[in-house]
Amino acid sequence: MTTTSFSHLCRVFSFLHLKKKLLVLVIGASGDLAKNKTYPALFKLWKAHLIPKRLKVWGYARTVKSHHELHLYLRPYLLRSIHN
Repeated sequence: MTTTSFSHLCRVFSFLHLKKKLLVLVIGASGDLAKNKTYPALFKLWKAHLIPKRLKVWGYARTVKSHHELHLYLRPYLLRSIHN
């Protein structure tokens, strides 16, 4: 398994930014990997203005959560990512 660096992701998303639209499909949307890595990485890219404004994130998970419940669930992990 390889690890992708944040700077590499920035270059990739910088290229995608030219396309003006992006759809991210998160499989296991309420899982550990998503909450600890995927969503914080997307959040950092958003804060750095490296992803398009027309971003859609679709998630699939076995755990049933409403849109609002997922936001409340992810909030602490996103806030933690700001300080890292």
